[in-house]
Amino acid sequence: MIIPITKLRDFYNLMRIFSINTHIKILKDFNRGENYKKLIEIFNDSKKHFEKYCCSDKFTIEDENKRKPLPISPIGIKKTNDLVAILKNNDLNIVNNNKNLSFQYLAREVSPLRTTGNAKFESGQSGRSSGTGGLDFIGWNVNNNIPILGEIKVNSDENPFFALIQLLTYLSELVTPNQINRINKTGLFANHISEPVFYLYIILSNYNYNSKPRTRILQETIVLANKLKKEIDEIFEISILEINEPNGLINEVNNL
Repeated sequence: MIIPITKLRDFYNLMRIFSINTHIKILKDFNRGENYKKLIEIFNDSKKHFEKYCCSDKFTIEDENKRKPLPISPIGIKKTNDLVAILKNNDLNIVNNNKNLSFQYLAREVSPLRTTGNAKFESGQSGRSSGTGGLDFIGWNVNNNIPILGEIKVNSDENPFFALIQLLTYLSELVTPNQINRINKTGLFANHISEPVFYLYIILSNYNYNSKPRTRILQETIVLANKLKKEIDEIFEISILEINEPNGLINEVNNL
């Protein structure tokens, strides 16, 4: 079994080593004129490239005890696991200023590439580590029964633009016919998915609005997200949310 390495996956890996100032330059370029269509082209090329990947393994690790345990009742949000624990402990995560975005948490650390077989990446590298990392969480929108891919950024943990590139990468690796069939066969979302359409949720916590680069990158990410969701058929909505307190109060970040 060969695991494709797409253009979007390569771009995501490059983004990991760039500074926030470089992220801003890239983001501003995407938002200039119709340059955002370059990113859409990369997404479509990557989706097509990934179509040949076919795997029947489950996406998630079955034994939760093998993972780093989540806080039972976090007293503050200092890292990703604190926020994931809040989402998991809530029967329903209500978005107060837009209840159409309210959702159920389903699972964490879901990798589209996960395989237990003798797979190799196209580079020749072993695919045994392909299950590490992945989506911070997946969920289910309770209003229209559409699945959610979610990324979380706490404090200075990267930024919303990086989260958006992550989500586009994972989306391109999940919407192929083989992967949708795998999702339904293994019950990843518990519900059957008939169409390859997803919400993309970016959840921020303790975001530094006093930082000009972080305020700028959030503004520009909202602009880019609005452009992408109109032209990528597999995206139902891109939503940036914010949780700052352990009580789980969630609001949508509309603009600045």
